Amino acid sequence: MLRSFALLAIWVVSAASAMAADHLIPWSEFTPAEKRLPPSWKLASGKLFDIREEGGVVVVRATAQEGALVIATHEFPLPAGTRRLTLTGRIRSEALVEGPAPSNVGRVALQLFAGSHRVDDQVHTVSGTSDWKPFRITVPVAAGVDKVQVHFGSLKAKSGTVDVSDLDLTAGP
Repeated sequence: MLRSFALLAIWVVSAASAMAADHLIPWSEFTPAEKRLPPSWKLASGKLFDIREEGGVVVVRATAQEGALVIATHEFPLPAGTRRLTLTGRIRSEALVEGPAPSNVGRVALQLFAGSHRVDDQVHTVSGTSDWKPFRITVPVAAGVDKVQVHFGSLKAKSGTVDVSDLDLTAGP
């Protein structure tokens, strides 16, 4: 009986370790004390991002500025055997005014690449003023896809803010 319990405990610890490896965004790197995004994130207009804590939750804010590209991007190599990716989190906007093109809003996106060729682009957008909304973007991973990009922020909006929190990217079989 003791041996069975020990094997079960080892299995649970192993399963938990394997599951943790599937989470690709190290959200713990986003700390309000740093006042900037982690160095692994590439920034277009980095001065327009702020990290804060609201009610014990870390929030990243992108402030739109008259048509500027205010986007943070992280690129990940695709773990072997990945057949599905799911990006989840929460997003809200405040007084976000669209630019001249309809796609110029606040956004969170998941993009898949085979080499330098983008093969899929799934986007969740917000505009105007909205309270926190959970989002989930799930995409199948085609053969040949070798990397994934996550980006969030304001895509050439005139003004306003976009907040994201609790970003999580999971790779699944």
